[in-house]
Amino acid sequence: MAAGVRTTGGTALARPADVADARALEAAAARTEREPGPIEVCYPGYGYGPRAALRRKLPRDHGAVVQAGSALGR
Repeated sequence: MAAGVRTTGGTALARPADVADARALEAAAARTEREPGPIEVCYPGYGYGPRAALRRKLPRDHGAVVQAGSALGR
């Protein structure tokens, strides 16, 4: 997915993590916020992922969580 975003001129950062592992997703969210900055556009994950992103986004009172996955593309 990240490669597809890049080929269309966008900027993408992939953070592979087990979506069933809350700690792994918290670590991925924290790393994302440290390196490129606030989570703004796309944070994959269907359970804990949005929670990890929202925990950081709610204090800013803006942004969106966009979920994407291979099953949604078909």
